[in-house]
Amino acid sequence: MEIIDTKGFTVIGIKVQAKWDDLHEKMPKVWQEFRKRLEEVSERKNDIMMDISLDESDGVYTQLIGVEVEGDTEIPDGMTKIIIPSQKYVYYEHEGDVSKIAESFGKMYDWAEQQNIDVGDFKIDVGYRRDSSDRAHELYVKVV
Repeated sequence: MEIIDTKGFTVIGIKVQAKWDDLHEKMPKVWQEFRKRLEEVSERKNDIMMDISLDESDGVYTQLIGVEVEGDTEIPDGMTKIIIPSQKYVYYEHEGDVSKIAESFGKMYDWAEQQNIDVGDFKIDVGYRRDSSDRAHELYVKVV
């Protein structure tokens, strides 16, 4: 694990808002929809998709399932565009089963605490492929 600086980037995707207990039902449906609609997003940097934890307020979590885009591209109906500024993150490369990604994020939070680094709820998980293959995922937790 390490602290890195990233350049800003733009993502277009589908926003999900749900209470914690409902996320496990909503997220797979939105993933399925986004994979079907990926071609609607023009000017994709590539086809590697991401899950971004944007916010948690009053027990409602806001996630964005999307893909990085270049330029000022149109936003397809039902999708959202967000601009993520340059910032610092705790970075970790997760190898193996995607079902273990939550554990890797937990390790990142533990490491940050041990290093006396303040981190927030904003997280990015990059590495989802069209074929759903398990490859390395790049995980980021925002330093506050």
